[in-house]
Amino acid sequence: MNRPLIAALILAFSPLTALAQVTEDPAEKQQRVDIYQDRRIIVEPDPEEKKDKKDGEATARPPSMKLLLRQGPDRIYHVDFVQLMDDPSLTSFWARERNRDWAIWLGTGVVGVPTGTLLFLQNFRGEGSLAPFTQTGRAQAANASDLRGYALSVIGAGVALYGAYNLGLWFAETLDIFHPDRLDPAAIEPRAREFNERLRERLNLDPEDIPSPPPPRPSPSPSRTPDPLEVDDEIDAPPPVGGPGSDPYGGEPIIMPTPLPVASPGAVPRELVPTPEPRPSIFKFYPGPAGYPVPSMRPDLDASPTPTPPAPVTPAPTVAPSGP
Repeated sequence: MNRPLIAALILAFSPLTALAQVTEDPAEKQQRVDIYQDRRIIVEPDPEEKKDKKDGEATARPPSMKLLLRQGPDRIYHVDFVQLMDDPSLTSFWARERNRDWAIWLGTGVVGVPTGTLLFLQNFRGEGSLAPFTQTGRAQAANASDLRGYALSVIGAGVALYGAYNLGLWFAETLDIFHPDRLDPAAIEPRAREFNERLRERLNLDPEDIPSPPPPRPSPSPSRTPDPLEVDDEIDAPPPVGGPGSDPYGGEPIIMPTPLPVASPGAVPRELVPTPEPRPSIFKFYPGPAGYPVPSMRPDLDASPTPTPPAPVTPAPTVAPSGP
């Protein structure tokens, strides 16, 4: 019989191996699962990519569909995926595609920006070697207003802008700001599955020990933007009002008295309206020629009101008694 096979069977069914499997530390296993979750490669379609559906079922994924790559909860790009795989064929393919793009970007930028600028300026002004529709016998204003020269000036401006755009792409990728996708899904998915399988075996995990992929890490947000249309159901109590005395934090909030009901809307009950008392007169009264009091025209503010003098009494005539 095969001796290595016999040794493997003896080792598998030995009591020490069974005891080691029984006494495995759950915390140590959970730590290995966390490492796997943090380093695994997750390939998922771009949520912004439109999925074509037919008869209620999703069709097959197109070869040019954009994919999103994550290592655990963090987003990675194609260049990071190439470095993680460390595959010579994949690295050489990435280098060829990058060099081709850089040659196109640099070539159109270096040649297109000055050429397009000169073509625009000379045809816009109607003079120069790049303005073929100018005529020496015509005035410069007539050459500049030629429709053919105007069309060449527009073409020159477009060439200059396209070259500047390509130069911007090269600068952005060189400064690690722009990350173009140069890999097809057929080159990503098999390598990602193989990478995850090797990682699982290296961490000594069973397939049933692998949980679902972790969700992407949310972007940090310093503070939540308040929504002006959002209505809070809970009304906060008013803050305590401080005051002097032994209660520095104030007492209970002031409760406004409820107004009394009125008989009719807009009318105030007579009981709530105070009746003003009559004021004493500040004018002085003098007896007039006709016998009734007449007030003076200049009031005396410091003097108290003078009572009305009594009317003069006319004595009754005395009648002598008649004698015998």
